[in-house]
Amino acid sequence: MLSLLGHRPPDGAVLLGSGFAEVLLAVVGVTVVTMTVGLVISAFIDNADRGMPLLVLVLMLQLVVSGGLFPVHGRPVLEQVAWLVPARWAYAMGASTVDLNPALRTGPDPLWEHTAGRWLLGAGVLVALAAVLVGLTAWLLRRLDQVRG
Repeated sequence: MLSLLGHRPPDGAVLLGSGFAEVLLAVVGVTVVTMTVGLVISAFIDNADRGMPLLVLVLMLQLVVSGGLFPVHGRPVLEQVAWLVPARWAYAMGASTVDLNPALRTGPDPLWEHTAGRWLLGAGVLVALAAVLVGLTAWLLRRLDQVRG
């Protein structure tokens, strides 16, 4: 991971014994799930020119509700929207590994607790989101085949 180049990797692993591996899995997880979001968008639209604005919107939404820019815990509606966003769960996995809660001035985020359970919760939600999005992509592609066929 380029972000750790020249820096010590996190030493507070909660599950795998390697903070680097835990953060790497969080990055890989958000990458794969966000890719499946792109597949859903691609299968949903009928014109490639419409895809780029939707992808930009999805990426901006992920940045806003990941919890990294500002706290989303305890903010009605914003917190519930964040539950559906892969970046929120992957960021929670990384935050759990490096134990970001003590550094917060706004109060702890329960998803960032330095425990294996919180890390596994983030990973589990990412897997569930990927499964739902792959299923949705398959359904949209079948629907598209029926329309064209």
